[in-house]
Amino acid sequence: MRDKNSKFLNFTGAKEITRHQKISCEDLKKHMARFLNSGGSIKKITSMLSKKKANQFVNLSAYLSQSGILFGLNGTNKLDIILKLVAVLKEEAKSINSNNIVLNLMEQEERKPTTVTGGVVILHCMSDKLKGIEVVLGISRKGLKFNSAEGQKVNLIFLIVSPPSLKFDYLSLVVNIVNLKMSSAFTSKLLLMDDPQAVLRFIRDTELKIKNKAPFVTKVVR
Repeated sequence: MRDKNSKFLNFTGAKEITRHQKISCEDLKKHMARFLNSGGSIKKITSMLSKKKANQFVNLSAYLSQSGILFGLNGTNKLDIILKLVAVLKEEAKSINSNNIVLNLMEQEERKPTTVTGGVVILHCMSDKLKGIEVVLGISRKGLKFNSAEGQKVNLIFLIVSPPSLKFDYLSLVVNIVNLKMSSAFTSKLLLMDDPQAVLRFIRDTELKIKNKAPFVTKVVR
């Protein structure tokens, strides 16, 4: 896996994403490690990017719906939190196998725990039961202990599940969420809201305010 990650830093697609999105290769690599662990390869990613315009990225507001936002997320441990997020996902996408998604996520966490950055966690995995990307956002004003080893509390947890056919959009979406959370006071402002419409409007406005960004993809397949 170390070899794959080192190669990733040098491949053209990564340079294009980091150049347009203003995110460091190091930060992007943390999220890419999960993709590579789940069977992805540099060859696959390069192939995907060669078939898409390198300056075309996917925005969060195109995939996140009002019903996919969970306020007051709570849980005593990582499994409990993931179960609650997947329960919301199941309401959004009836075709998924909830148990398989939970097992997939927990196995990934066993191999490589997701890093908590600025109170935000991004969980993501693949499912061949979906036709489009599904996103759930869990919000906790109080803050949750997601990774006991780190001790840092989590306020926002994004869960992204994608079909294998939309890997490019899936990866671009992860990058854009990372980019959003780096925006000024994104998390703190989001935590003041308790209305899903307000959350979506704020996310869209933040996306529009990010300067010098590539055009976002707004059409989604559901």
